Amino acid sequence: MELTAKLKKKGILVRHYDDERVCDYIRMTVGTHDEMERVLVALLEIENSYAGCKLSVTA
Repeated sequence: MELTAKLKKKGILVRHYDDERVCDYIRMTVGTHDEMERVLVALLEIENSYAGCKLSVTA
């Protein structure tokens, strides 16, 4: 998954499953407020590199 690879380059590891039911999703667990800010900044940077692409975040 391209997003997983881009996050890994930024030092953020996420879990991606190959199972057909969840293969279009990634799983992230964030521990601290500082880590959450780092993840959000990375996601915004990645989003900004795609014209017209918007990320969907659920909690």
